[in-house]
Amino acid sequence: MENITLQDVVTKLLAAYGGNQSMLAREAGVSQNTIWKLANPCKLKAPAGIGFRVAEGLARASNGEFSSIELLRVATSEQAKRKELASA
Repeated sequence: MENITLQDVVTKLLAAYGGNQSMLAREAGVSQNTIWKLANPCKLKAPAGIGFRVAEGLARASNGEFSSIELLRVATSEQAKRKELASA
């Protein structure tokens, strides 16, 4: 798997949904606020990580392009990077 971020995934999914955050959120089974936070991590404090429910919803919304396990790996990797930067 190439090196992707959650922002990459959400940005790609938003493009597939014509930029419609409400539609993507509804399909993923998460709030529109969650989609916004994942798509705009620099504008607000980025989420510490995503839960399985969010990963599973985004995977479902991606029509098989991403699995929930892949998304959880990305989230875990990003969370570890943030902790490492915070402790430096």
